[in-house]
Amino acid sequence: MEKRKETDRDYLQYDRIWQRVAPELNPYPKAREALAAHKQQPMPPHKEPDSEETVSLTQLEGLMGTMLTARCTYLRYARCAPHTQGRCTLQQMAGETEEDVRRLMSYYYVTTGKGYPTSARRREDTPLQPWCQMLRKCYQEECRSAEHCRKMAECTEDRCLQEILTDVAERCHNRAARLLRLLGCNMLA
Repeated sequence: MEKRKETDRDYLQYDRIWQRVAPELNPYPKAREALAAHKQQPMPPHKEPDSEETVSLTQLEGLMGTMLTARCTYLRYARCAPHTQGRCTLQQMAGETEEDVRRLMSYYYVTTGKGYPTSARRREDTPLQPWCQMLRKCYQEECRSAEHCRKMAECTEDRCLQEILTDVAERCHNRAARLLRLLGCNMLA
């Protein structure tokens, strides 16, 4: 990936984030001066936010919802796992998924100034499936999440979000591999 030169627009974006997080700090004084000079000019007609930005937040909300559902599924099935290895693996995966969601929620808060919508937090209330079917479904979901994260990371210019999404994609891929191994153990049993 080629390095790109930081622009004034980048610093304005960073400064807006700092104003929400710590308004008393002024880490980019030149950006604030440029913004003040820009505000003195006549305002153009109101424009809706870019659809890209809206879509990325919607995609981020969807990803967090999917991952929260996966976490609930792992915890539910860990309680009724047929063996200790399965229980431990699913509990670890639930913890890892929670860490990933917390990172995404932190980014979401810093970007929007709002917490992840409570109404969007889903719970898994479906009846329990047989063990191997659940492992298969979770494997497929982790693979889809990994691919979705990779695509989102490629589409965004925000380096912080790219890093988070790349890490989350790798961890989803690792969880999928662990689910496949767990499924293999059950096929031979």
